[in-house]
Amino acid sequence: MSGEVLVRFGEGLGVRFPGATHLVALAKQMGTETIEFIESRLEGKFQLEINRDKTRVVDLREEGASLNFLG
Repeated sequence: MSGEVLVRFGEGLGVRFPGATHLVALAKQMGTETIEFIESRLEGKFQLEINRDKTRVVDLREEGASLNFLG
């Protein structure tokens, strides 16, 4: 994946997302390939619907950036 962090899901461990409503994916670099990989897994393999109006990428290294998960 051209220098990006490989994102792996626990699919081989039998991890399921029944009724999942929130998910945070953390990576050192969140480029186009990483985002496309995550989206394809969630929508394809796990058959989840991504709410793109609420989905965002946050660079926590930027001053003032924060993540308020489920808050």
